[in-house]
Amino acid sequence: MQALDPIRLLHQLEQLQQAVFRCASGCSAVIAPLPSVTMRVFSVDDCSVATLPEVRNVADPTVGLETLYREQERRKRVLGWRRTHKDPFEGEWEQIFSWLVANPERSSGDIFRELQHRSPGRYQPLQIRTLQRGMRKIRASLLEARKEQWQEEVIRGPSPSPVSERCSTGIS
Repeated sequence: MQALDPIRLLHQLEQLQQAVFRCASGCSAVIAPLPSVTMRVFSVDDCSVATLPEVRNVADPTVGLETLYREQERRKRVLGWRRTHKDPFEGEWEQIFSWLVANPERSSGDIFRELQHRSPGRYQPLQIRTLQRGMRKIRASLLEARKEQWQEEVIRGPSPSPVSERCSTGIS
């Protein structure tokens, strides 16, 4: 049984990964095929022999990524996809936050209907997803705040009330 040299094994794995990437990018419809390079085969001998396999002229894999990025950007421009939209609930998030603090189990549908009732014609049915995402963030922050408060009580004990603190220190 032969011992494997970890450095040589790493180099061979890197070369094989690059070969897989070249193959994958050559099959892609959006990336121009890279010049073909001879096929690489894993060899235990290359990992244990004193010499490293010769390095051939290999195309840079980042070229394919840049091409892919440019193609995706071109598609966005052609199709007119927009990534950002005006927040339909701008100015209402504080009210929504206070509703969730007062009644955490309140549903997004209930809050959406309340907002539609308060401002007729302003909110369209498709905007409920934006409300759901915002409410998810609010609930996560409320949950995190409760966890932090609970952890603080476990570590230091319950916070004393200001009245009992004055009595114990002798301040009047």
